Amino acid sequence: ALVKSKHDGLVVVLEDPYDEGNAGAVIRSCDAFGVTEVWFVHNGLDEGTSMRKHVERYEEMDIDSTDMMKASSSATRWMVCRTLRSTQHALDELRGMEYRQFATCFTEKSVSLYQTDLTSKKMALWVGNEFEGLSKLAIEGCDVELFIPMRGMIQSLNLSV
Repeated sequence: ALVKSKHDGLVVVLEDPYDEGNAGAVIRSCDAFGVTEVWFVHNGLDEGTSMRKHVERYEEMDIDSTDMMKASSSATRWMVCRTLRSTQHALDELRGMEYRQFATCFTEKSVSLYQTDLTSKKMALWVGNEFEGLSKLAIEGCDVELFIPMRGMIQSLNLSV
């Protein structure tokens, strides 16, 4: 029964995540919802990404770090966690595997999550970092731009949610 509840066709992609605790919480949430695969895209400091502003602390996520293990409730042990070195590489690889890609962002072209066709057998949900959200490259490379309608005064969720 557990295997049937998993969503093998859904990948969550975190672009340049900053905080290991938040990234671990994403892995934990993915496990709770049956997502089996999380990709970490680390553009580093050479591609002009938003993380350049935060160079003093920026480094790749360590899947086995104490913070990551605690925040994920050790879900990193059974989840597929991949690290890729560029947004373009991740976009291309997912496109080559015929994934429909969704950028979580709030732009003029964004459509509500509730009005988005989420019936594709293979979907990749892109989530940006805690400071800048998704890069322009990621947004433009995805098939759909979507947002989660907010009921309160705050217009965004923390990455860990």
